[in-house]
Amino acid sequence: MAYAVQQVYADLICLAWPEQPLKAINVGLCESGLGRHPDTFRLDALHGGPFQIARSVWAPWFLINYGWTWEQVVTNPGIHVAAARVIYDRSGSWAPWPVCGKS
Repeated sequence: MAYAVQQVYADLICLAWPEQPLKAINVGLCESGLGRHPDTFRLDALHGGPFQIARSVWAPWFLINYGWTWEQVVTNPGIHVAAARVIYDRSGSWAPWPVCGKS
C-alpha cells in the first residue's frame, strides 16, 4: 500500500516539475519519505503532506486564494503537489524547504 501512495506522488511530482522531476522527488523523499513517515498526514501537525507544507503560513492562504481546506492540502495528492508547486513558484526556488531543497 505504501508503495502505491509513493508512486502516485512521484507521478504527480514529475508532472508538476517537468523541468526537474528528480530534484522535486528528492525533496519529497527528504521531507517525509514521500508519505512514508507516520506523521505525514496528521492534520494537527505544524507541517503536512509529503512536502511538509507549513500549516500556519499556508493553510489560510490556500483557503483564501484557492478554496483548499488544510485537510485537502495535506491529504489530497493532486492538491498537495499543486500547493507545493505554487509555493515553489512564489519563492522562485527550493528555499521554502531549506534543508531538503539543498540536497
